[in-house]
This record gives sequence, C-alpha cells and structure tokens, in this order.
Amino acid sequence: MDIAETGPFDLASQRLGALPLVDHFLDRAGLPALLGRYLPAADARVRSAPAVAVRLVVTNLLIGRQPLYALGEWAAPFGPGLLGLADDEAGAINDDRVGRALEALFDADRASLLTELILGVVREFGVDTAELHNDSTSISVHGVYRDATGTTRGGKATPVITFGHSKDHRPDLKQLVWILTVAADGAVPITYRLADGNTSDDPTHVPTWDELVKLLGRTDFLYVADSKLASTTAMGHINGCGGRFVTVLPRTRKEDEASAALARAGATRWIAFTVNETTEETYRQERRGRPGADTRYRKHTRTRHTISWDTRLDMLAYDAATDGAFPLVTNDTTMIDADVLAAYRYQPNLERRHHLLKATQDADPVLLHNPARIEALFCCHFLALLIGALIEREIRTAMKTANTRHIPLYPELRACPAPAAERILEIFTDLTRHDLRQHGQHVQSFEAELNPLQQQVLDLLDIPTTRYIPARPNP
Repeated sequence: MDIAETGPFDLASQRLGALPLVDHFLDRAGLPALLGRYLPAADARVRSAPAVAVRLVVTNLLIGRQPLYALGEWAAPFGPGLLGLADDEAGAINDDRVGRALEALFDADRASLLTELILGVVREFGVDTAELHNDSTSISVHGVYRDATGTTRGGKATPVITFGHSKDHRPDLKQLVWILTVAADGAVPITYRLADGNTSDDPTHVPTWDELVKLLGRTDFLYVADSKLASTTAMGHINGCGGRFVTVLPRTRKEDEASAALARAGATRWIAFTVNETTEETYRQERRGRPGADTRYRKHTRTRHTISWDTRLDMLAYDAATDGAFPLVTNDTTMIDADVLAAYRYQPNLERRHHLLKATQDADPVLLHNPARIEALFCCHFLALLIGALIEREIRTAMKTANTRHIPLYPELRACPAPAAERILEIFTDLTRHDLRQHGQHVQSFEAELNPLQQQVLDLLDIPTTRYIPARPNP
C-alpha cells in the first residue's frame, strides 16, 4: 500500500490489477478451499499459513512472475484481501516462509487434492474429457544438485535431476522431465507428472493412461500422443484394457514401408524431359603421311545424346498440396480418416502449454535446489496453467456464443480472434482503488474506473462488476 500525505489528509492506494478476475476463477475452481483443507496451519503462531502462501505463488505465476524471494514486495501494493492475506500479512511473506509452504505442499496428499480439484473443475466448467492429449518436455536446471538423487521424503520419492535427452538441445545442462495431459476442450490441463531427468517417453504412457482411468473412472476417452506411444507394450496395454488411442508411426516401424515406396519414386514426376540424339561425322586418312591428291579418307560417325527438360508446374502444385506421408495408427475402427487426423492435429495446443510453462511462467531453468520444494513448485505451475486455460476457454466460448468474432485486445486496439489468458490479464494491470482519509477517518473512496474493453471482457467472462467496484448501498 502506497500512502501519499498531503496536510491532514492521507491517500491510501490499493492496486487491484487482474486479481479480482483471477480470484473469480480460483473461487469457481474451489482451489482456495481445497488448499485450506489439505494444507492446514499446523501452528497458530505461524503468521502465514501454507495454504495462503501456495495460493500466493499460484497467483504470482499467473500475473506477476516474480522470484520467490520477491513475493512479499510484489504483493505489497495490492489489497491484501485479494491475495487471501490479512491486513498485515504481506510483510511476513519471504522466501523462507514460501519455501516451507512448498514443503508442506509436497508432504500433503497432493494426489487427492488434485483429483478433487480436477473433478470439480470438469463439473463446474463442463470440460469435455472425451479426448485427451499427452506430451512431455524437458526442464533445464543450472548447478550440481547433489541432493536431487531420488531420495524419499515422508515415503514419497523426490525427482532425480540428471542428464537426459534435452528437447531444448541443451545437453550441457541437467534436467527434469515434465509430462502433461490436457483435454481437447480448450487444452485444459488434466494431469501432470514431474519425472526424472533421464526418463524416456516410451514407458510413461502406460502409467499416465492408468492414472487418467483412475481419475475419470472410465476407459472410453481417446488418448492422443506422439510416436513414443507407438510401442507394442503401450498400445497393447491400452487396447487390452478397452481404451482408445491415436498416435503417429515412427520411421522405425515396419508399417511405414509404404512411405519408403514413395521416396523411391524420386522427383521424376515433377520434370518433363526429352532425350535428343545427334550424329557427328568426321573424316580421317586411311594411311599415315602427308595428304595428297590420291589420299583416301574414311568417314567416322559418333552419336551424342542431350537432354532437354521443363518443370511440370501442374504436378508440383498437386504434390505441394499433398506433400509427404503422415502415417497415423488407431485402434478405433469406427473413426474415419479425417477424424483421426483432426484428433492428432490438436497436439500443438498442448505444446503451447509447455511454452507457457517454460517461457511465460519462467519454469525453465529451475533455480531452487531443494528437490521437495521443486516438486511442489511444479504443482503450483500446473495449478496456474489450469486457471489460465480456464480463463481462455471461458472467454473463447463466450465469444462464440455471442457471435463475437474478435475483441480489440492487441496494442493499438487491433483485433484478437482468440484471446490468450496472459493478454486478458494484462489489460487490467493498472486498475487501482484509492481511499482518502483525514486524521485516520475515512472521507471518500475513489473506485477503479473500467474502460469499455475491460467491461466487455468482464461481461464475456460473466464476472460481476462488483468484483472491481463495490455496489453502493441504497440511500
């Protein structure tokens, strides 16, 4: 809170920013209540309960993206109630308290917490889980990490930080492997796992699919993943348990031999060519010596071949539109080819979640050193990704329902047909509430003023304006 003193008057300012919007989605998801139940304050003398600190980390990952040691400074200008803090609690936030809160999150029953959270989100927001997409990415770390060897804490294994196949092409850095599954309905995160740095993708699909079955209580969802799913073990397990899958065949599979036949055809179909034949005639003396009037000559002929060619533009245009072979495999015999391709083509939406994790939320590289805290921090990253995805899904669904093709979210009020959560949150950054006091007594409040774009976004998200501007009492 910033206070500017002018004579006997005090002006107290509390930043609102995007917090009322974020709090609306946190409440709909039921996250604050769940954190309170699964992370109770073990000691009444503790100034900041673990649930409060974890909520603060999640909120910061969404709109602040400050390091853990700067959370208290970041939270100070905001109204404490918007962050779930008591009036004097922001000053008690430091990296040590946040670190101990992360350890409490690691020690808690995170599996039950996340199960209850995701099932509640599916019900509350109507997320369709008929099609789920899975992929992994590597998370780089800097340093030695001698303690990150997989030792257990309270019976739970901690992640092993070691060298592995870096998808960021950083073989010089140790890493962890992040495995994420999202629903095709808005790319809403459903499950995640932080695996050892040397984990390969092949053996991860069976436990991931089993976890999804346990979470959703059924096996009829379509499981979509990249070529590492195309193994006898993984595909056989899913098929044998009554599941459905779509994946792309790697080049090492024999079923892909048809592609090799296409490659052997070469590029002759793109060129029209003609072989031309010419004959050259030369004459040589039959015998050696100086030529004279009676010298006899013998004719020699030599055939030469040349090639003339021209590009077949019609064939180039045709092949450009049908370039390459994309062999997909599925065990669902009821799906037509177009539906199989459409399912697999949704994968880039999952890859965008990886980008948000590593770039926007600054998860890569990892700067913590305690393995338990690292595991818990990535749980917070998952929660932030979940809330951000719900914001995106809600506004895009509302735009479609309202037949709104775009909103002016980009700089200079340029049209945005598919709003991203980070841009939605950004437009609320400067909203602030001011209170004027005289000798400690409240004189007047100056509420935040919403511009037309902010009001449009709140209307699309079905967020009441009272989240920002309290309703005035009737006179």
